[in-house]
Amino acid sequence: GRNRMFLDPYTGRVLRTDRFEEQPASVRFAGNMGPWHFGSWGGRATQWLWFVAGFAPAFLFATGAWMWWRR
Repeated sequence: GRNRMFLDPYTGRVLRTDRFEEQPASVRFAGNMGPWHFGSWGGRATQWLWFVAGFAPAFLFATGAWMWWRR
């Protein structure tokens, strides 16, 4: 689903086809970042895991500030 095809808008002729598996490693890596960013690579469970893990920095900041304040 990550292959790209470029068409001539007037004739419909195929101008170029970029197959995902033939791209350099850096392009394949960047192309695979979307599912990792949104947590959609493992279904609804990983989306919820990503959602909960997103609160970790705020939780760590709050508990660190609370420990500092009580010191």
